[in-house]
Amino acid sequence: MEASYTEAENVEIIDLEETDLDDLHVTIETKIRTALFFVAWVNQVFAFFGAPTLELDFAEVYGVVSTVAAFGISIWAWWKNNSFTIHALIGDVAKDAAKHARHAA
Repeated sequence: MEASYTEAENVEIIDLEETDLDDLHVTIETKIRTALFFVAWVNQVFAFFGAPTLELDFAEVYGVVSTVAAFGISIWAWWKNNSFTIHALIGDVAKDAAKHARHAA
């Protein structure tokens, strides 16, 4: 399928001089995903080395649930765009501007 626009027509130039860098913040979703990522993997490491973890009656059920949760959270955290640095946050502004320009055409 061929696009009906050229990239040059839909590129919006972002003037970083006009962008207030104080308004760029790491999103709460990024912070939550990151926290869950670390909790899941710390829990997984504890389970691997036999350290006390969540108390469950069935060790096998715990192992399966823990591993599935760690895997799911890892994929979720990896897949999302987690912007922590100022450069990444500026890149998000550029990405969003390009996305809006493409949809406006």
